[in-house]
Amino acid sequence: MHSLDAKFFTLGSGSMLLLVALFLILLVCVVERAIFLHSGNVKPQQFIDGITALLSNDRYKEAMTICEETSGFVPMMVKIALFFSKESKEAADYAIKNFALSMIPTLERGLRSIALIGKIAPIIGCIGACVIFFKFMANTSDISYLQSESLFAPVKNILTIIPFSLFINVLANIGYSFLYGRVRTLIYNVEWSYVEITNYLSRAHEK
Repeated sequence: MHSLDAKFFTLGSGSMLLLVALFLILLVCVVERAIFLHSGNVKPQQFIDGITALLSNDRYKEAMTICEETSGFVPMMVKIALFFSKESKEAADYAIKNFALSMIPTLERGLRSIALIGKIAPIIGCIGACVIFFKFMANTSDISYLQSESLFAPVKNILTIIPFSLFINVLANIGYSFLYGRVRTLIYNVEWSYVEITNYLSRAHEK
């Protein structure tokens, strides 16, 4: 069993070992990003309705407390808007724009790594397959007397390393598409919440 495992990881002069490492890194990145994006997601409609209801009853401190105790980017943005609500609109817009600029890189962190793994995995698999083939040819003295049984091992190894690299590519593309969609949704929620809370605060100042 141990010898079989060793042979598996050394396929393609270590190409399979590199693919396994990329696969584990990919899993960690996808799971970590999925948990992070899920924890930072709130229902913006319900949250904004709750905050505006408190503000309508002059419960400003309670609204700020809820924003501080609720995790997510929408509560953070609303907190900034409330903090600068008693100052000029320009100051509030400037603070929120700075928050948005710092938020996007945080949301997209790790996505490039996932996409890169998906791109290089098939290349590594092809390189490993070429190494297996060239090693087989170098160890074959006379190709004219080549028997079909001797082709079984290299073909099996090639048909192991290439599908595994393609599997990593597919998994990376699925993970990237899923996480990218979550990022776009979070950005849209923050933008929508920004418009709603600023419009409410503008109407409140006019009264």
